[in-house]
Amino acid sequence: MKAAAELGKLVSMELGGKSPLIVFDDVDFDKGIWYCLLLRLLLHWLYCGCFWTNGQTCSATSRLLVHENMASEFIEKLVEWTKNIKDIRPPWKKDAVLVLLSAKNSGLDNYLSVKQMTRYISDEPWGVVPIPPTTKQ
Repeated sequence: MKAAAELGKLVSMELGGKSPLIVFDDVDFDKGIWYCLLLRLLLHWLYCGCFWTNGQTCSATSRLLVHENMASEFIEKLVEWTKNIKDIRPPWKKDAVLVLLSAKNSGLDNYLSVKQMTRYISDEPWGVVPIPPTTKQ
C-alpha cells in the first residue's frame, strides 16, 4: 500500500469477510421494540450469512459473539427462531442443494465434546442450531 501510494496509484484491499456479529451487554432487553428490531437485524444477517449461503461467501457470518451476561437469554431466543426455519433456499433457487449437517460431519467435534455437541445439533434435516458463545475450548 505504501509503495502504491508513493506512485500515486489507487489501491483496493480485501478487508476479509466472515466477520462476527457482536452483541454487547448494554442492549436493553426491556425496550421491547428496539430489542425486537435488533434481534430481527441479527437474525437477518445470520439467516443470509450462515443459513442461506451455507457459509460459503466472503460476507457469510461465521460467528455470533454475545456478551456472557445476556448469552443465555439471547441464545434461547435465537434457537427458538432457528427451529422455525422451514426452507432456507432463496425463492429463485428452489432447485439448490442444501448442505445438511449432522453431529458426525459438522466439524463441531473440533470445538466441543460429543456430549456437548449433541445438545446443539438439530434432529431436523436442515441443519444445526447455534452454539453458545460461552463454550470454552
